[in-house]
Amino acid sequence: MAQIVYINIPWTLDEKDYNCSGRTREEWRQRGTVRETQAACFLIFGLLLQVIYILSMIAMVRGKLLRIPCYRLMFFNGFIDLMVLTSGSLIVAYFQYTGAVFCTDVRLNHFSGQIAWSAYMGGTFMCIAVGFNRFVEMIPSMRHLVFLFRGKMIYMWMVVCVLIMIIRPFFCRPALYNSTFGTFLALPAISDDLSWESVHYGTWILTITNMSFLVMLVLPYVVVCHHVLRLSSSARANIDKGQAILFSQAIVICSTNAVAAVLYNIMKFAVLPRSVVIASHIIWLLSHGIHGVVYLCINKHIRKEVKGIFGYKTKPIMVSSSKIVFRSSAR
Repeated sequence: MAQIVYINIPWTLDEKDYNCSGRTREEWRQRGTVRETQAACFLIFGLLLQVIYILSMIAMVRGKLLRIPCYRLMFFNGFIDLMVLTSGSLIVAYFQYTGAVFCTDVRLNHFSGQIAWSAYMGGTFMCIAVGFNRFVEMIPSMRHLVFLFRGKMIYMWMVVCVLIMIIRPFFCRPALYNSTFGTFLALPAISDDLSWESVHYGTWILTITNMSFLVMLVLPYVVVCHHVLRLSSSARANIDKGQAILFSQAIVICSTNAVAAVLYNIMKFAVLPRSVVIASHIIWLLSHGIHGVVYLCINKHIRKEVKGIFGYKTKPIMVSSSKIVFRSSAR
C-alpha cells in the first residue's frame, strides 16, 4: 500500500529500494528512449521562457515596481520558477537526448528531481500568497489583513516558501525522470513490474498537497472574481486599474498551476497515453514559465521597461497600487 509520507535523508538514496546492480550500464541505457527532436524542443522552449522571464524581472527592478508588495512576491517567485525551468526543461532535454533512465544518471536524476519537486511546491505556495494578497487588497472587508503584506511582513511569505522547499525532501521520495515515459515519476522503473513499483514507491503526500493547493488557489480567486463582477455591474463602481492588471496577471498565471495539479493527480490514478503525459509535463513547465509572457502581454509598465532595455525610448507612466503612487520610465 502506498505510504502517506516517506521519511528519509534527501541527499542519500536507500540502496535497497534504488538498487541499480541488477543490470550493466549499457543494459540500463537500452531501457531508455532517445528522442532528439523532443530534447531540442524542450531546450528551446525552456531557454525562450527563461529569457522572457529574466527580462520581465529586470523590468520590475528598472521600473521600481518592487515597491508594490504583490510585485515583490512575483519577483521572488521568479527565482523559483527559473529553478523549475532549469531542472524540468534544460536538464530534461539532456536526459531525453541521451535516453536517460534513473540508473544511467543516478546523481543528476536524483538532484534534478528533488529540485523540480521542491520548486513546484514553493512556486505553488507563492501563487497562493499572491492570490491571498489580491484577496485582502481588493475585498474591502478584508483590508484589516493588509498588514500581512506590509513592511517586513512580506518576507514572512518568502521564508515560509523556502522552508517548505527545504523540508519537503525529508518526507517525500524523489521524483525521477524517465526518457521512455517522458516525465518525472515517483518510481525508478528498475524492475519489470511497474504496477508493484507504483504502489511501493508511491506516496499520498503529492495528491494531498495538490488537492489542498487547488482549494487554496481557487477560493480567493473565486471570491475576488465575484467582487470584481459585482463592482463592474454597478454604474458608480470604480475599479483601480493597477489592481485590475495585477489581478489579471495573477489569475492567468495561477490557473496553469491549478491545471498542472489536476493533471498530475489524474496521472496517479489512471494510465494515460504518452502524448498526454508529455502534455502534462509541458503544462507543468508553462505553470512556471508563462509568467514572463503574461507580464509582457498584460502589464504595460513591464512591457515599456523591457523596451527600454533594448534602447527604445518610452514616455513616463504612472504606476499605482493601493496607497503607493509613483512614476516609472524606461532608462
